Amino acid sequence: MAETVDFERLIPNLYLLNEIQIGDPSQPTAPQQWTTRAGQLSPYYVSARGVTGFSRSKRLPVEEQLVTREMTAAAIGDALARQGLPWDHLYGVRQAGTPLAALVAGGMRRSLLWGRIGVKNHGITTTPVEGNYVPGDSLALVDNVLTTGGSADEEATMLEGLGFHIATLGVLVDRSEGGVGNLKARTPSIPVASAITMPDVVQILNDAGLLHPEQVELAEAYYQSRALPGTTDTA
Repeated sequence: MAETVDFERLIPNLYLLNEIQIGDPSQPTAPQQWTTRAGQLSPYYVSARGVTGFSRSKRLPVEEQLVTREMTAAAIGDALARQGLPWDHLYGVRQAGTPLAALVAGGMRRSLLWGRIGVKNHGITTTPVEGNYVPGDSLALVDNVLTTGGSADEEATMLEGLGFHIATLGVLVDRSEGGVGNLKARTPSIPVASAITMPDVVQILNDAGLLHPEQVELAEAYYQSRALPGTTDTA
């Protein structure tokens, strides 16, 4: 985990903002399962998309929501910095990663590129990637969560077709479901820098007294059944 971010503050905040949810059998009317992009039913949900905006209707004061947004970006930036790989620009995996990449770029004071959704047929440029770059530039992809790596793989394939080199992928949460291994096995491989893994998320929430024992058991049984260790590549 990144050392400059207080995860014992960040992770509970994300839980209180419903950016992390874990099925709770004691609350049968609440959602108990969520479908991952790969079609797997999961007893927990991880997003962090909502940290970009603030609302007085949330359980956290607006000022604490601001702190949560800053810590989220710092956690991803710290993971990339700790990895130590060279790259030219940050680029968010569409769509969840796009605003997160902008936050990370601001915190790291690094260049940002972003991808369009759909085809642009007006204006000066029609490229699917916006920003200042030259052919052959390298990218650090950014996303909120890593599951199997399918989203990152698809985005990387598109970007490689445009002449970019994919140097790495930085994510907030590695769900420990094989994404690291899948991206390492692709050609060319993509190393992963994750700020935190799902087992650590569950541990922090449990230590903070935010989970019932049944929630911990459900989460642990799920990621152990999926059991492909989530690790951060450093080379």
